[in-house]
Amino acid sequence: MFIEEVGLTQEKTTYIVTQYMLGQGWGLISPALLAVQIWDDLQKRNVVQMANAQMLKTIVWQQYAVILHDACCMPHDDEQYQLAWHEFSVWLTKQAHQVTSHLQEQEDVVQETLIELQSKLRQKGLRAPRTLWAYALQTQRRKQIDMHRKRSAKKRGEDKIISLEAMGTDDADSRWEEKLAVSVTGLTALENNGVNRRGMENEMADQEIEEQLQMFFQQHLPTPLQRQVAAAFFLDGLAPKEIAALLGKKPHEIRLLKARVVKRLRNLSSLQRQELLQILGTAREVDNDV
Repeated sequence: MFIEEVGLTQEKTTYIVTQYMLGQGWGLISPALLAVQIWDDLQKRNVVQMANAQMLKTIVWQQYAVILHDACCMPHDDEQYQLAWHEFSVWLTKQAHQVTSHLQEQEDVVQETLIELQSKLRQKGLRAPRTLWAYALQTQRRKQIDMHRKRSAKKRGEDKIISLEAMGTDDADSRWEEKLAVSVTGLTALENNGVNRRGMENEMADQEIEEQLQMFFQQHLPTPLQRQVAAAFFLDGLAPKEIAALLGKKPHEIRLLKARVVKRLRNLSSLQRQELLQILGTAREVDNDV
């Protein structure tokens, strides 16, 4: 079995950093300058002898995320700003095939993702800039799900109910389960005959509810994948087969994840259940206002 050689020299560090950045098409900073910065950091942490090429690429990936993040937050007329968003667009386009195989959908999801990222970075940026790549991928995945939700809204009908019971589970507390049921249309700005049924006020309310539900899942579901599955069920009303296709998983894997999510929701404390019911109850009130 091949074992990667451990230990770096400054020359080897510069070579690896340069080749990796050229391969990615990154030009916001000189590869030689970034290599010097990384080499100095490795020496300060006394890990030069333990480092290898893969570790070095990971460091480049994280540090360039910070550089890209800061450049994207610059004034619009700055040359670095323009170059940063061009690189970001190229990178997102390369990733788009992972969420959809249709070329037009790829273009649409890239544009929607860029719009949201620009809005986010214009406001205050990320608290952890080195997570920019992961944040962008999550945003792109969510945009694809949003597009799928809108396309399938009419086909699904406006009276579909998503609940623990509808997910194929048995819950002794049936009253709580009935309260937990929430209409997909109560969480989504649906279109009817090509006209948006919600005003700006209801759209903002929907967004707030979705953010609250996402935060709740963030607190009470342990893994990103479980949170994605929960959001797909409660926010999007997607079947396991559809979620599996979107996440690149097998349907039976999604069914198992769904079961774990449901079990954790069942085991919430009464106070936590009430918090969830309050969020979903607000969603139903918004839907009734339409």
